[in-house]
Amino acid sequence: MGASHQLPEHQRDVRGTIEMDYRAVAKNLLREQPQTIAVVLARLQKEHSSEIMKMLPDFVQADLVSRIVHVDQLPDEVLEEIDALIKSLLRQR
Repeated sequence: MGASHQLPEHQRDVRGTIEMDYRAVAKNLLREQPQTIAVVLARLQKEHSSEIMKMLPDFVQADLVSRIVHVDQLPDEVLEEIDALIKSLLRQR
């Protein structure tokens, strides 16, 4: 059993997702606020985040990089909402 199974669900990330339609996820993320996008990308595996970032417009990428760098510890409630958003985005693929 992995370490993520020992954490409460709201503290788990979505790093277990393997297949993603990066273009669809990027398109859906563009509907969100920049800070939300930054937190979503920070919660994914680096490989997924970088592929999604490539699909975003250059001006959005530049903004997100600075936001991701400044993502601090967030309240559990915020992480729960972000994880729900990620799961929703992945279901839309």
